[in-house]
Amino acid sequence: MSHHYSGPNIGFPHGDARLDLTDLYAFPTPGNVGKSILIMNAHPSSSLRPPGQISLEPFATDALYEFKTDTNGDSFADTIARLPTGLSGVRNI
Repeated sequence: MSHHYSGPNIGFPHGDARLDLTDLYAFPTPGNVGKSILIMNAHPSSSLRPPGQISLEPFATDALYEFKTDTNGDSFADTIARLPTGLSGVRNI
């Protein structure tokens, strides 16, 4: 779900901007149809007037960030990629 903190009277999840997931992008890997590129945006701190306190750290250390993917169309996750937390930038997994 893309949120971008776009509604009135809505706060960050649990009061933490780092838990506000703003976008998810999925692309096939060029030259390798068996792999995908997944990009997740969080922490919408670019707002001119953020609705709550923000942190300079992009990810919450006590949160669990996961990509769950269904590879055979049965609506159940076949692969789960867990992203380490406390990171300060881009992470390749």
